Amino acid sequence: MVRTYYTHPISKVTEYFAKEPDKLQSAKSCSIIIRLLKAIHLCAAAEAIAFAHHLGIDLGQFYEFCIGAAGGSAMFRDRGPLMISVILGGAPNGELSVMGQRQTIHDITQELEEILQAAQKVQSPLHLGAAARNLLLLAERRLGNNARDFEIVRFWQFSRG
Repeated sequence: MVRTYYTHPISKVTEYFAKEPDKLQSAKSCSIIIRLLKAIHLCAAAEAIAFAHHLGIDLGQFYEFCIGAAGGSAMFRDRGPLMISVILGGAPNGELSVMGQRQTIHDITQELEEILQAAQKVQSPLHLGAAARNLLLLAERRLGNNARDFEIVRFWQFSRG
C-alpha cells in the first residue's frame, strides 16, 4: 500500500520527511492557496447572487441569510453588497474592507493562470481552480479587461439569455 502512494524508495522515507519546512516557502504556498480560494469564492458568490435574483428572491434578505450561514464566504460577505448593487442597477457604494484592494477580472484570471501552472508542475489537479479560470476568461471577454472583480455578477445576467 505504501508503494502505491509514496513514489520515493521506502528506504528514503525518514530522509525525505526529516527536512525542516522552509518558512518562506510555506508562506508563499499559503498565499497561493488563499488567492486560489478567493477566485473560486468570487465566482461562487456571483453565481449565487445572480441565481437568487433570477428566482426573484429579495437580495438583501438572501445576503443576510448567507453571511450568517455555516461555512460563510469572506468573498461573499465583502463583494456581495457590491454585486447586489450592480444587479439592481445602482452604483456600488463603499470601499472594500475585508479582502483588500479591488482587482480587475483580468488580474484575477492572470493570477489563476500562474497558480494552475504551478500546480501542474507538481502534478496537482485543481479542478475548481480551472473551472473558475474558465468562467473568469469568459467573463473577461464579455465584460472587458477593465471590469472590476465584483462586476463578474453581470456575466451571469448575460448568460441567462
